[in-house]
Amino acid sequence: MRIRAPDIQAALTVIGRGRFTSTETVDVMNLSGTDLRQADLLGAHLERAALADAHLESAELTEAHLEEANLHDAWLLRARLVGAHLTRANLHDARLDGADLTGAHLEEANLRHARLENASLVDARLTGANLHDVRLDGADLTGAHLEGTSLDQA
Repeated sequence: MRIRAPDIQAALTVIGRGRFTSTETVDVMNLSGTDLRQADLLGAHLERAALADAHLESAELTEAHLEEANLHDAWLLRARLVGAHLTRANLHDARLDGADLTGAHLEEANLRHARLENASLVDARLTGANLHDVRLDGADLTGAHLEGTSLDQA
């Protein structure tokens, strides 16, 4: 879908603005397996959202709040995640090839077995992240914060 229908984009905007999750409840927004290719989720609030196996190829997620979100097996190829908040997010087996994660917050994130080939991680904060067996061929890690990061077999 090259251009998202206006009603669908309006719904995504409402979803992204709201705070449908709470630390007081166990309920999370379940968008697992959803097709959100090229979606405009600029600054969206998707804290703790379930986005496992979601398709977010070329999505606009700049400054999005995805803290503790489950992005296991998610497809984020060429997605824009500039300054995105992914602290403690689960990105196990996620596809982030060509993604722009410049200045992204990935502290304590699980990126085990993720693919970050040709991704931009310039100035990204990866302190305490799990990058075990991650694919970083051609990735730009200039200025990235890697203190306490597990890079075994990366």
